[in-house]
Amino acid sequence: TNRITIHKTVKMEANKINIQSQLETITEFWSLKELAKVNNHAIKIFKLKGDFEMHKHDNGDKVLLIVEGTMFVEFADRTEEIKTGEFIVIPSGVEHKPYVKDGASAL
Repeated sequence: TNRITIHKTVKMEANKINIQSQLETITEFWSLKELAKVNNHAIKIFKLKGDFEMHKHDNGDKVLLIVEGTMFVEFADRTEEIKTGEFIVIPSGVEHKPYVKDGASAL
């Protein structure tokens, strides 16, 4: 089971961000890199592979947008498949277990 590590290295300026080049700097799976802040929300990118633990977020809803690959999210009653270019909103307090078979990246 994996755990998430968050790296905060963002100074906000009006500059474009190349997602692919940022992905190339990530060396560990499930390690979030903060790219920007939008109001009170952080935009983070990460690489995924293997299983993550069943968990929930009590501090707000979470959005997972798949940049490349396919991610599965297991819920108590179903499993959702999220592919490149798709996203899922996971409501606050909902238990879920993400997993990736072949590697993926997400925002």
